[in-house]
Parts: sequence; structure tokens; C-alpha cells
Amino acid sequence: MYSRSLTTLLLLAAFGLAAPPPLSPELGRVARQKIERIEQRHTEPGETIVFTEDELNSLLKYEYAPEMPEGVRDVTVRLMAERATIRAYLDIGKLQEASGGSFGGLWAMLFRGEKELLAQCRAVSEIGRAHVEVESVQFDGTTLPAPLLKWLISATVTDEDPGERNRVTLPDSLRELRIAPDGAVVVAN
Repeated sequence: MYSRSLTTLLLLAAFGLAAPPPLSPELGRVARQKIERIEQRHTEPGETIVFTEDELNSLLKYEYAPEMPEGVRDVTVRLMAERATIRAYLDIGKLQEASGGSFGGLWAMLFRGEKELLAQCRAVSEIGRAHVEVESVQFDGTTLPAPLLKWLISATVTDEDPGERNRVTLPDSLRELRIAPDGAVVVAN
């Protein structure tokens, strides 16, 4: 049994399947430059830009980590067909203090301290605008109720009300967003 497990592990490592993702500051800079090109509208209408999962995670680790709100750390993304999973560690108490919001009472007792957050998201593109719809969020294994989820989106992602469908509207420089296991594809307006 032991030798079979060790053999399997070595085989996976040989194929590069067990190795950690090759994140780097350079990949983070490449992703930030792509984002800046889009934000500054240095793209052609209809131009397609691809972000690999490694670029996105390098961006989050090396470029955006210092800009994260207090109480949010180690954000990573995993791309799948039409969806993405976002994982982070979150301290709602620190986040509440930093954003000036408060749930107090029961929420403060239930979600005290740093906990793992898992968010399931999908891309939605319609009428020339791209959105990310937050389908569900688990915090320390518990699915967040709608009011707390809306507050969390507003406190960490956007100042806008995410609405009934928990949508985050992306900048109007993006016409379309598609998510696939090999990368997130954006189409510029």
C-alpha cells in the first residue's frame, strides 16, 4: 500500500501534476499590464485578451495582496468550464472595521476570527457588458445568507449594490468575459 502511494505520487510529480503552480512576480506584472491596457482603453474594439490561471493567481499574490482590504488574505482563483472558484481567508470582524459596516451581535459571534471563504462565480455577458455573478459563498463551511453575502460583495469587491443576482458589473471597457479551464478570456469594447 505504502509503495503504491509513493509510486503514484512520484508518477504525478514526474508529469508535473503534483507540482505547485508556477506563480511569479513576473506573471503578476504581465497580468497587471493586460488589465491596465484594458482599463486605459489601449485595446482595439473586439480584441481578445487571455489571462491564464497562473497569471491571475500571480496577480493576486504579488500585485494585489498589498491592496486587499484589511481582513482579506491569500486570495486564489481556480478556473473551470464557465465558472471560477475563489478561495480566500477572511476575518469579517477586521473587514467590518475597515469598511465601517457592522452586523454585530449574532454575526459577530458566528463569524469571529479568520475563516476560509469559497465563492462559486460565473461569467455573464449581455448587452455589451460583462458581469461576474456570485452564485454561492461558503464561509467556514457554512453557506452565507443573502444579506451577509450582499454586504460582503459590497465591502470587498464593489461599492455598488450587487442586486438580487449578486452581480458585479465589470468596467465598460469589457464587452465579454468567458471562463474556461485554460484561461479567462475578455473581449474589449
